[in-house]
Amino acid sequence: MNFFDRLNLAWKIMFPSPTSRRNSNANIAKQRLKMILFSDRCAVSDEAKQKIVSNVVNALSDFVEIESQDKVQLSVSTDPDLGTIYSVTVPVRRVRSEYQVDDETGTITNIEYKDTGESSGSVDVKFDFYIPSDKFRDFGV
Repeated sequence: MNFFDRLNLAWKIMFPSPTSRRNSNANIAKQRLKMILFSDRCAVSDEAKQKIVSNVVNALSDFVEIESQDKVQLSVSTDPDLGTIYSVTVPVRRVRSEYQVDDETGTITNIEYKDTGESSGSVDVKFDFYIPSDKFRDFGV
């Protein structure tokens, strides 16, 4: 290490940059305290979480067939603009027949599912859409 490298290092120690001051132990501790206070303010009891999930599932079950109530998930997050956000993920098997839209113009055939290999459990879906020839008249073909 030459003289100028040592001088540069000493300068950085004596006069730290604003970015290194922001990462000081005091600022890190403040950030951690803010996170703890935030989590305390947004804390919801387990009983309340179960009630939220139950109410959402009951409301949706009138319209859709839910795959499994055990797979329903409640997550809490924050957004600077919106504040606290509660998200409920409900796996739906299908829409109940009385609420399905009857599409008499065609049908979906040849459905293929392919795992994308991602850890998120994503699946690529490929299908063909069949329109009977007598229905082309309705489309002006």
